[in-house]
Amino acid sequence: MRGQIKLNRWLPFRARQILNPHAGFVWRARVAGLISGADYYFNGRGGMDWKLAGLKKLVHAEGPEVTRAALARGAAEAVWIPTATLPRFGVEWKARNNSQIEGSWTIDGYLFTTRYTLDSDGMITSVLFDRWGDPDETGTFGVHPFGGKVSGYKTFHGLTVPCSGRMGWFYGTERWEDSEFFRYEITDISPAGRGEPSRAGPGGRRANTRTS
Repeated sequence: MRGQIKLNRWLPFRARQILNPHAGFVWRARVAGLISGADYYFNGRGGMDWKLAGLKKLVHAEGPEVTRAALARGAAEAVWIPTATLPRFGVEWKARNNSQIEGSWTIDGYLFTTRYTLDSDGMITSVLFDRWGDPDETGTFGVHPFGGKVSGYKTFHGLTVPCSGRMGWFYGTERWEDSEFFRYEITDISPAGRGEPSRAGPGGRRANTRTS
């Protein structure tokens, strides 16, 4: 995976991720060649650890608020592993109207729902979900809309997925343009297993898919 992330200003990044939408993820990245670290959710815990030049600690975050925010992120990224959202994995689907559908499932006790907008060919054009967080950095966490637009598709190992797009807080509101902070392009996806979704760990073993 590569793209740009907004940290006061837009900076380039490259990343690799191990993802299982039913269990967790580990996203390791290098930003602007100097900042490196990871966001993660596994074994019921979420967190962030980032350093400058591998030495100076920039961010360390954990706890129930961060865990809940990370859980939602990992689940929403099921858009990159559509086979993980089949009904046999406990996902319930319903149509909101002719162009919108939503999928729901429970992860570690939390009910998670993602809403997708489709074009006339049934391809996803946008993703929207409610995410726990503190986007305004007020010190108070709550539920806020999060999502973004899909700008391209690509097929990897027979799996066609949204390969590029823009994400951020307050998608679908007038605050979206100022709150967008993540622009991505998937450069490869490698399915890592079949059958029932398994648990994800920091070393990445037994996860469903690797993205880069």
